[in-house]
Amino acid sequence: MNIRKMSIGLLFLILALVVVQGASAAHSSQMGYPSNNIEVANCQNCHASNGGPSCNSCGHTGSPTFSLSIVALPTSVPALSPTDVTLTVSQSNNVKNVMTPASGATVSLSGAGVSTSGTTDSTGIVTKTVNPTGAGTINAEATMTGFNSGTAIVSVTAPVVVPVLTTITVSPATANLIVGATQAFTAAPKDQDGNPIAVAISWTSSNTAVGTINSAGMFTAIAAGTTIVKANAGAISSADVTVSVVVFSVEIYLTPGGTPEERKAGLIRAMDDYFVEPSLITKSQLLSVMDAYFG
Repeated sequence: MNIRKMSIGLLFLILALVVVQGASAAHSSQMGYPSNNIEVANCQNCHASNGGPSCNSCGHTGSPTFSLSIVALPTSVPALSPTDVTLTVSQSNNVKNVMTPASGATVSLSGAGVSTSGTTDSTGIVTKTVNPTGAGTINAEATMTGFNSGTAIVSVTAPVVVPVLTTITVSPATANLIVGATQAFTAAPKDQDGNPIAVAISWTSSNTAVGTINSAGMFTAIAAGTTIVKANAGAISSADVTVSVVVFSVEIYLTPGGTPEERKAGLIRAMDDYFVEPSLITKSQLLSVMDAYFG
């Protein structure tokens, strides 16, 4: 009887050892330092299922968290200009704090009119060309299975606008002169935004027999006729400015058969033309107009 009891007891002992060894074998298959958050979760589930020891026995303290970090260079790019951005992704955990390249991570870029993505190479690097449509921020995000994502920001600066000469406006827009008179013209060059821009202006007269214009924009009437004055700078020119030149006569101011009001207005105009600086008529020409008016 005692022998039978001893045999049964020995059998149970053997079965218990087999079960314990099986549990240990099942646990030993999960041992080893995890390489990502999924393996950490599997390890924790294994210990919970088998009632085994804490994860310390698997070579790591507590439950490490695996994360990605990303560095973008340059950190700032201009808008409306294609620029290469190099993105370096690293992986680490909060226990060992050792950074290693994250090969095969997906990097996505979005914002400021940019939408693109790529995959890191064996060194954890991917380079993407961005061409932002305006100032703002490009958000970079690195993702990989089993890791917390990493983010970085690339700022986008407003494009540098280079002023370009676009228009030249001449004043006055027309001129009616008497032979021998002069007329000062001015040029107003402006850029593509309508702002004044400093450029060297040259002047031309299409008919130099009628009148000439110097580098300062001063026109001199030489003979009766019509000429076109233009202000020029490189490939940009002003609109045509028509200059009409006539030989002096009293009738220019005092139209024959004119009403008293018209004759008075003509006299005043003659006086204005004389006293303007520079004078458009001579003193003797003004006197001839006055003689005709009061005579």
